[in-house]
Amino acid sequence: MEHERRDRENRRIEELLRRLPQREVPDDLTRNIMARIREENPGLLERLRRFFTGSFAITVQPARVALAGAGLAAAFYLGILTGTGPGDSGLKLPEVTTLSSEASYYIGRGLITAGHPEEALAYLSRAALLNPDQPEYGLWQAVAWQAAGKPEREREQYHRLVNRHPDFLPALVNLGHNQLETGDLDGALESYQQVLAMVPDERDALYNIGLVYRLKGDLEKERQAWKQYLARHRSGKNSYRAVQHLNELGDFSYRTAQLGYRRVIINQDALLGSDPAVREREVSWLAGQFSKVPATTLNLVVFDARGREPAMQQARILKEQLARYLQDNKQVRISWFGQPESVRTGKMEAVLKQGVLVFSQPEKKSKSKERRI
Repeated sequence: MEHERRDRENRRIEELLRRLPQREVPDDLTRNIMARIREENPGLLERLRRFFTGSFAITVQPARVALAGAGLAAAFYLGILTGTGPGDSGLKLPEVTTLSSEASYYIGRGLITAGHPEEALAYLSRAALLNPDQPEYGLWQAVAWQAAGKPEREREQYHRLVNRHPDFLPALVNLGHNQLETGDLDGALESYQQVLAMVPDERDALYNIGLVYRLKGDLEKERQAWKQYLARHRSGKNSYRAVQHLNELGDFSYRTAQLGYRRVIINQDALLGSDPAVREREVSWLAGQFSKVPATTLNLVVFDARGREPAMQQARILKEQLARYLQDNKQVRISWFGQPESVRTGKMEAVLKQGVLVFSQPEKKSKSKERRI
């Protein structure tokens, strides 16, 4: 019975990890964490659950590490790697008032990693106090507040950072995340728009603006947000989520295509549009994606409610343009239908006056014959 209970708990934690809110993580993160959970004691499991089901992840540039600070951090991490925390590691942490800003910073980060954000706050506050011109110190102070379950204090810290360092992007991005998670949709929208004013293609800001409008119920602005995101980003999990959200709104300007074992996102409006330059760019991009797969035949199926003749002309134009970019071992096969395309996304059905399906079959793996001796 105990074994079954542990298995149920592990499956629940795995599901929590898979459902992290729009956090970009390595593909093998869940597997690695669950391996640690099954090996370690329940205390570590709880610490991991609290840490990884919190707010959005951040990315900061590492500061130059002084030799003394690096030594303290390394010693502390040695205690962590043995599976113990600051209370039972046998490593006596120095008094916070005796440390430099760098040493305080790295010990504070180590305490967060070990699952002790309250203890980390003293060290990170010390680091930020001694060196207020180093925004990363204040940023990790906010992270400690988040890990401690104090989103209001976290948000206050981000505001202080943004006021003092208005160009420090991680603080502004994380402020938007905090506002979104706590339901301040207008505040989150303002923060993300400030981010995009500095970095127009910032992934998190572009994607989460779509989420803001989705929560507001503004379908038209949500649709525009997903299209703006996809105009800049067509790879990664959030890109496929954006396509799904867009299609669920009845907009199929972007849709997925299966190229062998790879799934890609195509701009259907560009392929079927009347602007030759826009279509040429999309055709070039599609040809480049097809060149990366071993399949030799690309299938195009064009639908056009105006009739067979317009559908055939569109299919032939696309074939001719693609052929100019493909190598001799690649070919394009076309089909056309003088009728609308019916599509289904989840529970929704849509009828498109124009549509194009793009796909290629996976190459069959050749079976090598066993040599008998």
